Amino acid sequence: MDSCTVAEVRYILECLDKEPLKWRAYVRLLIDTGCRRGEIAALKWSAVDFTNNQIAIVSNACYTPGAGSYLDTPKSRRTRTIDVGPEVMSLLKEVQREQAEKGISQFVFPKRGKTSEPMFATTPTKYLATFSDRYGVELHPHKLRHTYASIGITNGADVASIAENLGHSDKAVTLRMYTDANKESRKRASNIVRDSIKENPPQEGEKQSAG
Repeated sequence: MDSCTVAEVRYILECLDKEPLKWRAYVRLLIDTGCRRGEIAALKWSAVDFTNNQIAIVSNACYTPGAGSYLDTPKSRRTRTIDVGPEVMSLLKEVQREQAEKGISQFVFPKRGKTSEPMFATTPTKYLATFSDRYGVELHPHKLRHTYASIGITNGADVASIAENLGHSDKAVTLRMYTDANKESRKRASNIVRDSIKENPPQEGEKQSAG
């Protein structure tokens, strides 16, 4: 699946400002953390650390035709903690205040009318489909996850940290999934070496004969 460019993400953020608070917060979390749609759907207030601007990913909302909706452990089978930008944390505080007026839930994004249950894992996909139609973009939760990795890798973030945030137990998985980003990163590294050589020619006395 392809990813969004930085310019496209900025356009998406502009469009989000016109959307309901719940969805502004949800989609901003996808963009800011690279999490899976079900991981954010299952996020509980107890896993939100407003002091340190972090969230803990401890469960994943899932759905199958046979079992219906249920909570499972993250795909990596382990908890991970991810830093979240101050602007997104401010949105979460707004969500919490708004939710408190109607009846606080343990979940940040509860199912409509049922504060004791998280939203369906498929709901974000449906929402982003309507969002795409309204604003002329093509969005899916996994595309935003791919975008997080691509932008991070091509702009110098180390692959190990990106893999950890994405919940990949093996960074080789990250590299295989985001081959295009990795190629761009290698190209950028090569250009840095070439540019450094051009900008810093050897001084007199530093030249050595080859061989």
